[in-house]
Amino acid sequence: MWTLLLLFGLAGSPASAQSPDVQGTVDPAVAARLGVEDPPVDQGTIDDWVTRLEELLESNAQELVVQHLHTARELHDLQILEAVDGLLDRKERSGLIELHALETMGFLQLEQARAKLHHRATRDRRIAEDDDLSAALYKAIGRHAHVDSIELLADDLIVNGRPKTNKAKIFALGRIRDPLTVETMIAEMNKLPTPENGKSGIIAHGRDFRSALYALTGEDLGENRNPWQSWWNDNKRGLEITAVEPELTGEAGERWTKYWRVGKQSAPYAGP
Repeated sequence: MWTLLLLFGLAGSPASAQSPDVQGTVDPAVAARLGVEDPPVDQGTIDDWVTRLEELLESNAQELVVQHLHTARELHDLQILEAVDGLLDRKERSGLIELHALETMGFLQLEQARAKLHHRATRDRRIAEDDDLSAALYKAIGRHAHVDSIELLADDLIVNGRPKTNKAKIFALGRIRDPLTVETMIAEMNKLPTPENGKSGIIAHGRDFRSALYALTGEDLGENRNPWQSWWNDNKRGLEITAVEPELTGEAGERWTKYWRVGKQSAPYAGP
């Protein structure tokens, strides 16, 4: 992972913000899944939103900033994105605001939002070292559900002492509906050691792999990796993943659905 950090550091940061009248490119993968087209955002609405954010930051009203961030979820515009991303670089640190800023970037249906999240994942050491922030970042990447994120998510997939981040990366992979995701997850499961004197096939985060693979394939084969490997051997040739997630039931389905559930207004962040 830190090799990637160094490489991206040498490559430099992403291009600076474009002019306010350029709304950015709506991510086609996200837009197609949600059934939306390039949604125009009125410039007055954008200006008002950014001005209000600046006022709330000036008054140090953190809870109100969080509520304001929730209202940006459907404002798919570069100026909004730049303002939200900028919250992660403020000198006045606020874990609460940063968590919700990352969450908001997951909802902004812009290719540039996904690019910025990838940039943070490979360059922002402070986020990488915080299990809560890192988990929020990878969950946001998962909301974009783009095949280009598979390699990033699979890199150092399971790290000791990082349970929230590990779960977020596994569940983010489960949102990317492509046979390559299944192949990647099976391969990653096989890399993990089993506990000493433990049952064969039992691995860390087995429940998370189970739910994510269930969402991808419609098969619930449990937490042991051996049945999944057998299933993969029998089905990998010609495997097709439906564009629409299957209806999920049982414990594995409930864990998945609860993790990605979004209300009209999110409750204060309590971890992934």
